[in-house]
Amino acid sequence: MISIILPVYNGTEFLKFALDSVRTQTYPDFECICIDDGSSDGSREVVRRVADEDSRFRLIAQENQGVAAARNRGIEEACGDFITFLDQDDALAPDALRRMLTVAEDTGCEVVAAAISEFISGKTVETSEDGAGEVAVSSSPFEDFFGVGRRPCVKVAVWGKLYAKSALKNIAFPVGVFGADDYVFTARLFSVIDRYARIDEPLYLYRMHENNVTMQMPMRYIMGMLQSREIVWNEVLKNSDRLGAFRISVCRRYGKDMLSWAIKKTCRNQYDKSELEYLRQLVSRLRREGVINSLTIKDAIKCELFLHGCNKMLRLLFPSLFRRKSSCKR
Repeated sequence: MISIILPVYNGTEFLKFALDSVRTQTYPDFECICIDDGSSDGSREVVRRVADEDSRFRLIAQENQGVAAARNRGIEEACGDFITFLDQDDALAPDALRRMLTVAEDTGCEVVAAAISEFISGKTVETSEDGAGEVAVSSSPFEDFFGVGRRPCVKVAVWGKLYAKSALKNIAFPVGVFGADDYVFTARLFSVIDRYARIDEPLYLYRMHENNVTMQMPMRYIMGMLQSREIVWNEVLKNSDRLGAFRISVCRRYGKDMLSWAIKKTCRNQYDKSELEYLRQLVSRLRREGVINSLTIKDAIKCELFLHGCNKMLRLLFPSLFRRKSSCKR
């Protein structure tokens, strides 16, 4: 059996669409665990009506704790041998469960990653693969995720993948890391599994919201991205023996990305004193770790000016840092 974990929070607009995509799966042996995370609209009633008609759907209500806690609760409640995640505004292709399960059984892989199809209001925007349905097995998940000796080629998102429940025994989503808990989850998982399979067939339908296409990335999300990468830096990269000869280059590149993200993004946003203190401590620590040695002279100057609070000089020398850019849903 496959357990589908669907966190729900004030999602009445698209929730029925997501639930219908589950009900119409060609593979019938599933349970859909809907974790209502303190919704204040009619989301709970939408799920309850479906659950009353179809016993494969379960509604679990909890006080609002965030999507990470909801997903963790779903993993705890799951009865299936395999688990997959679905967001409330997205959908599964009709054959998604059957195709991913077949690949998992045929290859013996603990994780199967499918291609993603993005859409806005029913119109397909982009497909991550060519859709030929070919299957590839990789014996280097760690290297693929972190880009050891190559470019990273594993999508961070937890949806669009099928997981053997046994592989998630000691893997959890970090609670309190806004908007980036899936990055930590995937990094933790891909640092311990030995193999995974990829299907170049779009089995997960990802909704791009038109009102989010030009929305500025909020500071809370930026902080979450930095916190998630710091967790991975501490837990995975610094302590892993799988980096081998690439340890220094990967750690420096990763740290450089964090440093650049901290400086560029925060220059374009408002932050409070506690956030600014965290950012300066992070940048200072990365400097102590030797990351600054891999920077260009220009980036090293940005780092020092940022650490010393010289925003006026930063604005004068590097005005592009303060220009706001648009961003998409994720």
